[in-house]
Amino acid sequence: MLTSAKETVWEHLVDAIAQAYTRMPPAEEQGFHCIRTTIKFQEPLASLTNWHTLEPAVYSLPHNADAETLGIGVYKQILESEEDALERSRTRLSELALPKGVRCYGAFAFDFTEPAFGMWSAWPKAIWFVPKLTLRKQLGTDAVEVFYIASPALDEHDVRTEVADLLDAFAASEHEPGAHPVFAAALENTAWADKVERALREIAAGKLSKVVLARRAFASVNRPLPEALQQLLSTYRDSHIFAMKWQDRWLLAASPEELVRVEERTLSVDCLAGSARRGRDKEEDRNLCLQLQTSAKNRAEHEAVVHSVTHRLASVAEQLTWPKEPGIRQLTNVQHLYTKVEGQLREGCSLLDAAISLHPTPAVAGVPDAAAISFIKAHEGWPRGYYTGGFGWMDGDGNGQINVSLRSAFIHYPHACMFAGCGIVAGSDAATEWEESEWKLAPMRTALGDFREGDAT
Repeated sequence: MLTSAKETVWEHLVDAIAQAYTRMPPAEEQGFHCIRTTIKFQEPLASLTNWHTLEPAVYSLPHNADAETLGIGVYKQILESEEDALERSRTRLSELALPKGVRCYGAFAFDFTEPAFGMWSAWPKAIWFVPKLTLRKQLGTDAVEVFYIASPALDEHDVRTEVADLLDAFAASEHEPGAHPVFAAALENTAWADKVERALREIAAGKLSKVVLARRAFASVNRPLPEALQQLLSTYRDSHIFAMKWQDRWLLAASPEELVRVEERTLSVDCLAGSARRGRDKEEDRNLCLQLQTSAKNRAEHEAVVHSVTHRLASVAEQLTWPKEPGIRQLTNVQHLYTKVEGQLREGCSLLDAAISLHPTPAVAGVPDAAAISFIKAHEGWPRGYYTGGFGWMDGDGNGQINVSLRSAFIHYPHACMFAGCGIVAGSDAATEWEESEWKLAPMRTALGDFREGDAT
């Protein structure tokens, strides 16, 4: 059953959209009606979400944004399953005629050459969609902007019915999911140590400079989605809080790292590499920060990322600038060496052109990238799918933001698989890297609630 607050906002939405529709001109050149209106709603938009929705949906609140967004249903979609999925996405997205204020949301995989199997079998290599209904709420206000793309040739009654049906499907609380995705056994500490030692041997032989190894942990989801999102929003507001539902599965993330952001042709990229935990008090935190800044191992790892990113961006951006010395990005549970690279997009280049040039970065794959990806595919032992891929949004003016899919989980309610990775370079230690991966699993563990690690479903 819906709570009274949700019932009220759904009723207001139906009325507001239908009334706005009656005030619109008879037709629009695009062949559709984009209905714009506002409603009042006191609670966060995250409170309206539901693990069991029957409609595709997306929730997004980037760390640099002052508004949260909830998208429901599909007006247009782009699904790509080929090895050039990102290039094909770029072409098709460039042809979209997006109404003013409406965004396209989506995500893509880490490795487009990897067959989709196991838990990822229901998802293609890239998913993009323009929501049928978009709600955008400025933080700290009760005003919600509403964008609804109505089917052509409807009357007011038809619009009311169409919106009500969409909201009923989104608010569904009784839903029996289909077959659960196949999760293999979780990686144990001893197996992790073996993989790290193999990587170190490759590095010592000169075949690799760095490789990012990842591990999984399994969870039973014991919180409703609004509570999981609220936990992330209250604890990890320094990250992009993102949840996307497609084919009965959710990608949930609190990513601290922007792959690329474009605003009025100005491009920016986060370089995050080299990590340390946060201290239990201010003195310990300062000491850990100093150790991170002076660590040869972490500095080398970070410098490799900055060098690769700036080299790759040269083909799509100009006037690139970045500081000579890295700063520190302090998150709730971990701190990283951090460098922001900025520049101007070259004529004819777009957000996705920049994403194509950057993905996957050394921060999620390694150096050299081809050798690192080959090592990951040969030794990691499970499909990464969308973990260390990307997610984000773009609008019709070329603005947008794509984050790296870190601090993330893939969820087929009530089962979840969480991910964490570590950069292995000369001097890495398996036990230390395992501890680092534990810090990185904390956001999803906290958000999803109690679980038994190691369960396979």
